[in-house]
Parts: sequence; C-alpha cells; structure tokens
Amino acid sequence: MQRILDKIDEYLFRMYDGLLKELKQTECYRDDSNEVERLENKYPVIRKILEGEDIHKELILSIEVQNAIKRYVELRINMLDDLQIKYYLRGIP
Repeated sequence: MQRILDKIDEYLFRMYDGLLKELKQTECYRDDSNEVERLENKYPVIRKILEGEDIHKELILSIEVQNAIKRYVELRINMLDDLQIKYYLRGIP
C-alpha cells in the first residue's frame, strides 16, 4: 500500500510541477508572480508576517502597507485559482 501512495505522491508532484511550468508561460500568471515578488521586496513585513516572525508582537501598519498586503493576498488567490483551473482542465477536481 505504501508503494502505491509513494507513486501517487510522485505523480501528483510531477503534475504540480508541470502545471506550474505551464502557468509560468502565461503572461497573466507571470505578471501576478512578478507583482507578488515586487510587493514582498518593497514591503518586507509581508514576508515576516507570513513566516510568523512578528507573531508575538503588536504591529501598527500604515494604510499603504495594509493596501499592499490586501493586494498581495488578491494576487496570491488569483495565482491559486489559475492553478486550480489547470488541475480541473486536467481532470483533477
């Protein structure tokens, strides 16, 4: 049974990797990915929050940073939606 699960894991990993490669070829996904990277670089607090570095201290975020976080989340959701659509089109709901 474990061998079957390992083969399924390998298959799903390869499919995921292939789908990401396909998505990176699309202009829309590339634009979203580049914008996500730009936001992470311009506002390092995004990465700190996601990695849990500042989880034990209170942060006061400017309106600009709050809007950047909101935009970041929107872009990441778009990217995940694109991936889900690719899975769906491959026959994996």
